[in-house]
Amino acid sequence: MTNKEVQEAVRIGQLIRTVDDKRGARDPFKLPAWLKTLHHERLEMCLQLEQSQQIATGDRTTSADLRREALLRLEARLRDGFNYLKAIPEYELDSPEIRRGLLESYGWDGGLIGSLQAEGRLLALGRKAVATARVIEPERARYPEALSERISHELAIIASLDPKARAGTRSVVTKARNTALKQLALANSRVRHYLCACTDEIEKSQELASIGFQPRRVSGQRVTPPEKPLPPVKPNN
Repeated sequence: MTNKEVQEAVRIGQLIRTVDDKRGARDPFKLPAWLKTLHHERLEMCLQLEQSQQIATGDRTTSADLRREALLRLEARLRDGFNYLKAIPEYELDSPEIRRGLLESYGWDGGLIGSLQAEGRLLALGRKAVATARVIEPERARYPEALSERISHELAIIASLDPKARAGTRSVVTKARNTALKQLALANSRVRHYLCACTDEIEKSQELASIGFQPRRVSGQRVTPPEKPLPPVKPNN
């Protein structure tokens, strides 16, 4: 259902409620209690679900932003880890080959940092870093505990904000909103038919215009355009 259809159904529904609330008890066009209640409940349900759908959409946008920020922080922490391994003094390692092997154990292929633009590589490096830092030897080559915890923290944030997990919630809310809008549109139509039944003019009744529906014109009737106002008369000097 398009945004235009949503706005139109809600606009007419709110107009029906406003107009009927102003009608007196003896007004022949006053909606009966059962129809008023049905219409009011469907309008309220639609408004609530529309708000929920907007919140779900907004949450998804916010989540995407937070997830992007967590990926940037993960990239920075992985760089810290790479630089940490590169900074181990040579006298603590037997050979350059050992340093290269340590770097590759953490996922740094060829002992090089490479590009960190791909999300998949960032996540893979993060998971490998957490697993490797617990068991690698020598102990000096293990990422500091604080660094491993920060990498684990960012991975947890990214997983919790995974759009695949959150898209389902938005889809469910949107589907419920669309169903409620269809029910509201039917209630709006029932109100329209009720007002038509209240007068011999039926669909030509001007009461339809008061709730946002266009009355049917008499066959062959031409719509006269409104007259243009005359220009103001200038006072004589």
